[in-house]
Amino acid sequence: QRGKLLTKVHVPEDQIIELVNKKYMEIPAALRYEIETSGIDKKELQ
Repeated sequence: QRGKLLTKVHVPEDQIIELVNKKYMEIPAALRYEIETSGIDKKELQ
C-alpha cells in the first residue's frame, strides 16, 4: 500500500524503495504533509 501511495504523490522510484521499509514517523515531514494533503484515501490504495 505504501508503495502505491508514494507513487501517487510522485515520489521517485529509488526513494520509494527506501521509504517503504521505514516507519511512518521516520518519513520526512514535508513528504508526510504531501501525503496527508493529497486527498488520497485508503480505498484508492487497495
